[in-house]
Order: sequence, then C-alpha cells, then structure tokens
Amino acid sequence: MKQVEVRSQEDQLVKFIRRCQEIGIADREPTFRDIYGVNEEDLAYLIHQGGILYRDNVTTMVRVAKLYQALQFGQVVEGVLKTVEDTYPTGESLVVNIYPMTPKDRFGIERLGGVSGWVDWDGHTMGLVVHASPTSLLALRSTVVHEYHHHYRIMTTKLGQREIPLIEKLVREGMAEHFVEMLLGQKAHGPWVSALTAEEAQKLWRARYRGHLQDQGETADAYVFGGGDTGLPLWAGYSLGYFLVAWYRAAYPSLPMEELSRVAAEKFLDTVP
Repeated sequence: MKQVEVRSQEDQLVKFIRRCQEIGIADREPTFRDIYGVNEEDLAYLIHQGGILYRDNVTTMVRVAKLYQALQFGQVVEGVLKTVEDTYPTGESLVVNIYPMTPKDRFGIERLGGVSGWVDWDGHTMGLVVHASPTSLLALRSTVVHEYHHHYRIMTTKLGQREIPLIEKLVREGMAEHFVEMLLGQKAHGPWVSALTAEEAQKLWRARYRGHLQDQGETADAYVFGGGDTGLPLWAGYSLGYFLVAWYRAAYPSLPMEELSRVAAEKFLDTVP
C-alpha cells in the first residue's frame, strides 16, 4: 500500500444512492456499513464527527453526489498531501477517507467552512466530511494540513495511544494550526483560533485549565471543545492550544517545525506568561 492513500469513495456513494432507491430508511445504516466497509462503531463515530450524507432524501443525495464528483475533492486532497508529505514525511501509512456532508449540517457548513476532519488516535487514518460546494475548498486545504500535522506529531513522538492527557490535546491542536499558518497563511486558520484573545487565554489557563492537564477522555474533550454546559467559550481549548504554542515559539523563535513538533507537551508549560 502507498504510504498515503486518498479514497474519495465516489463509487461507494453512487452505489449507496442506488440502494437507497430500493430500501427503506431503516435499512440505510446496515447498507451504508456494507458498502463503505465500516462497522457499527465506525459508523457511530462518523455520525458523531460530521454530518455525513446517508439519511437525506434520494433527490438531495443525487444532487450532492453530482457536485461532489464534479469538484474532485480527492484530487485536491492528494495535491495538498503530496506537497506536505514531501517536506514533512513520516515514513508511515496514512489512509484518507472522504465522505460528502449532508446539507442539513448547518454547523459544519456555516461554522466549519464546509469541512469536518479528524485523525484516528493511532494516527494512520484521516477522515474528512466535505460539503459539496466550491466554497469548501479553502477549509478543505486547511483541514487536510491541520490533520496531517496530527499524523506527523503522532508518528514522530510515538504518542499513538487511545487516551492522551489534556495538555497533549491542547498542544496538538495548537501546533496543527501553527502548521497551517506556516504553510497556508493566517487566512487559512480554523475559526477556533480566534475563539480567545491572548489575554483571555491567560485568564482561562489560570482559572480553569492548569489544574486539569492530566485529565483524559470525555473530561479532557470538554476542555478542548468548550461550549455547551462547560462554562467555556466554544473551541476554547483549540484557541488556548494555539497560544500555548505561540508563547513557546516566541521564546524559541529559531526552532524549526520539525523539532517543534517533537517537543513534549509539558515543555510548553515553561513559557506560559
């Protein structure tokens, strides 16, 4: 297998839509799992991570599929990854699975720029859920670069554990946005970067975060994502992570990205103002 393999899954999408014309809505989940080759846990994770196209009416699915195919998202992702991997190789495998986003996912379209992305905990699989529109292209490039850096850090630090502490989550997300900024410019920042000002980040660090740095699981995730009933701004942890890395880079301005990506998360505590 190639070290990086991009699967746009257009054939699966067409096959799935054809089957949806023949079956009831209740049968779509097992049909989706069969055609896309995922199990129940994988599908539940997909649904949680992004608004995938699978319960929409067939007319909508056909329209989305035509746009999805015309925009050739797979080729866009391959182009971005080739450029990034040539400069920052890991020598490890990475499979990228792309899925179309349902038009019902207003949060994904309006707040995330039309793209939801993630890398599995072991660093070998990237998932992308993409709104079939030209307006998604900037967010797609940005998300691919962001998520590739997660793969890069996981592989170079050997931190591919299912559970990692909050401090590693914060640093990992912040570092990925610095990677985006370095390669694509500030215009490509995710919306989470501006969730806090530097002053707000310092205050939240002292008041809410520094006593929970070894938290894991759902507790840690609440501090990363914020919003809801957490009492934190949406995306607070992402933004705080960006500033943790910014403060460290200000102290070590000549440190190249290759070395920065290998720095242990706890080291970033030394440069918090």
